[in-house]
Amino acid sequence: MDSPLSYECLCREGYLDVSANPIKKPGRKCMKLVNECSDARSNDCSPHAKCIDKTVGYTCRCVPGYADISPGGLRKPGRKCVPRESLESSERAGLTDLAGDIVPS
Repeated sequence: MDSPLSYECLCREGYLDVSANPIKKPGRKCMKLVNECSDARSNDCSPHAKCIDKTVGYTCRCVPGYADISPGGLRKPGRKCVPRESLESSERAGLTDLAGDIVPS
């Protein structure tokens, strides 16, 4: 945006401002927003997980009825989801549902 005494840069719609100082000097560096959840080839979520797009990146959550046994744990959830009934009761102990509540075994 241009004004008589100065100018201000702004990222276009569909882009995220990743400038070093976006408050004082916005629009210097813009990154195209990508929805990794729009195409299953763009993410590594389990087929039994919901992909949740974020401003930068995405996360995965196992759908109800499936337990998350992803090797990455909380850092990379929803990559390996198995039916809850396939787990031993001791394995089901302490599992949480989508709201984070502990599910009875």
